[in-house]
Amino acid sequence: MLSVLVAEKNAEFRQKISNLLADSYKVYEADNGIEAIEISERENISIYLINCKMPFISEKDFLNRFANVTIQPLLLYGTLEELN
Repeated sequence: MLSVLVAEKNAEFRQKISNLLADSYKVYEADNGIEAIEISERENISIYLINCKMPFISEKDFLNRFANVTIQPLLLYGTLEELN
């Protein structure tokens, strides 16, 4: 079964996303960037779904963490204000 890491600081929103994906994927959840990195080091993640404004790490730092490896599909999301 493919796995997805849902990294979202809003617990209610994270749970809704996880519930939607749970029938098709093994879902891992993180509420901050450090936890997301720890999970990605422990588990074989197929898809990353990352809020672009995670506490404790920026999206750039998260991506740099994987600069020398083949990264799986990754989706960064956020509001227009967060992306600027």
